[in-house]
Amino acid sequence: MNRDITLRLKRWPELLGRLFFGFYFILAAYPKIMHPAEFATVIRRYQILPDSLSNLPAIILPWLELFVGLFLLAGIMKAATRVWGLFLLVLFTLMVTLAFMRGFDMDCGCGVALFGDGRIGWSKILENTGLSLIYYFLLLHKPLKTKSL
Repeated sequence: MNRDITLRLKRWPELLGRLFFGFYFILAAYPKIMHPAEFATVIRRYQILPDSLSNLPAIILPWLELFVGLFLLAGIMKAATRVWGLFLLVLFTLMVTLAFMRGFDMDCGCGVALFGDGRIGWSKILENTGLSLIYYFLLLHKPLKTKSL
């Protein structure tokens, strides 16, 4: 009986993580899907890709975010969905960090800002890094099994 209760309690952080990040990805995807040209403009401002290639990620990334969010909420394709979610968070964190290091003063184009106004800066870098770490520990990290003495 105690083992069943312990097992159920251990599942709550994962469930809450799936719910939070599922909605987070969906909310982040929505404005980008509705306004792909504006998102392509944001991508061009990062000056990573040639302008001629900015439309492709502007179309693909929001839909990937949407499906990651939906799949997290539904609990399907768990392993792949979780890896893609972490990939997106780390990618966006790297892009924001690179833009900050290059001195860009612009909106990150993230779609969701939990803290601050969504402009590139330390607060956005810390927010994205924190989200990536929380995501990893809630949804990907498997604790090491230790032997009892």
